[in-house]
Amino acid sequence: MRHLYASGFSVASSPDFKLSSATMPRLRKRSILLAGHATSMALEPEFWTVLDEMASGEGLSLAALIARLDQSRADRPLASACRVAALGFARTKCSTLGGAVSEAD
Repeated sequence: MRHLYASGFSVASSPDFKLSSATMPRLRKRSILLAGHATSMALEPEFWTVLDEMASGEGLSLAALIARLDQSRADRPLASACRVAALGFARTKCSTLGGAVSEAD
């Protein structure tokens, strides 16, 4: 099992952390036009926030960023490709700001 550690904190090892419907964010669905076809994608609000930041940082619209991710995703579902891209962006930003990010098996 892999756990993401940022600044020494692990959700998995926190005795106070319990998963419940109150702590699990609801998915937010957005409509997107990809290659001339209307579709929708549901992601957690936190991922939408990071994707918005990624697009802004690259001078792209959110639709243009998602279209780029769509073209490079291979067989991965689009929502998964977006989550992985957002995670990579956040990890890079964290390490750039001096936060320690590592993975443990």
